[in-house]
Amino acid sequence: MNATTRKPLRVAVVGLGKMGRLHCAAWQRLAGIRLTALVDNDPGQIAWAAAAQGMACLASSQALVGEVDVAVIATPSDQHVESALPLLEAGIHCLVEKPLALTFDGCRQLIEASRHSGALLAVGHSERFNPALHLARSALAGHAPCVEVIRAAPALQSQMRNDSDVVQDLMIHDIDWLLDTLGAPDGEVRILEWHRQQGQLSHVRCQLNFADGRRVNLTACRESASRQRQVHLYEGDAANRMIDLDVQYAHHEPDALTRQAQAFLSALRGEPSPIALGSQALEAVLLGERIRNGCRTVEAALETAPEH
Repeated sequence: MNATTRKPLRVAVVGLGKMGRLHCAAWQRLAGIRLTALVDNDPGQIAWAAAAQGMACLASSQALVGEVDVAVIATPSDQHVESALPLLEAGIHCLVEKPLALTFDGCRQLIEASRHSGALLAVGHSERFNPALHLARSALAGHAPCVEVIRAAPALQSQMRNDSDVVQDLMIHDIDWLLDTLGAPDGEVRILEWHRQQGQLSHVRCQLNFADGRRVNLTACRESASRQRQVHLYEGDAANRMIDLDVQYAHHEPDALTRQAQAFLSALRGEPSPIALGSQALEAVLLGERIRNGCRTVEAALETAPEH
């Protein structure tokens, strides 16, 4: 994007569920932005668009080609590829909610389309813009040989999500920022606990080991009685510090999605930006796949183990 361009940047939001509506609000807080189009075919979301935004909904993201400069993809995860691919191929910059796609092939399709057209592809790893995460990153720079990261959602809330499992939906947040902070883990992923509900992973605890000797245990759970977002840093047997990632923003501070939208615009201008790019999101998806495959491997081993 030419930094001298004076015309408002035309933005569309595709998918008007909870996250889509939050993205609408975030982008409308920015100067030089015009929310131009909304995409959804659910009658309830269409009614919300008319009442809250005074806009009609388009039925398909393909109708945005030639009409917008940026699209925010907030559809269910299993629709990310079909929603974003035609836009990236047409040169429309896309911010895709996490995970980028549910499969490696889906991620690769989107990344390749971005490379061929020159459109920016970024991913909504909004935890990067959580002020408390800066404290966790700084703490990890010190001497904390063992770290425990816990992310849990209430069971009733998790029932609303059936397009992705707990690794793809919750753990992916922490996979992203840990990779961005510590780099790739060294060696095999160790599966410590896992549960399934209706065939889908609903609780996973695993161990990642890094070349510097640091050990990170990751827990993601959709069976919890309450919401939890915590980072525990250990030295020896005792937790020396706990950082709560569920911070409350001061009224004068922009929230994580607004910060993320600002970072997206910085990346468009070619400026340094903490936004998660498509290639980084691919690394997070690949590590998530290793964890999910690790659960399958342990399950298969237990199924074939002889009874005593």
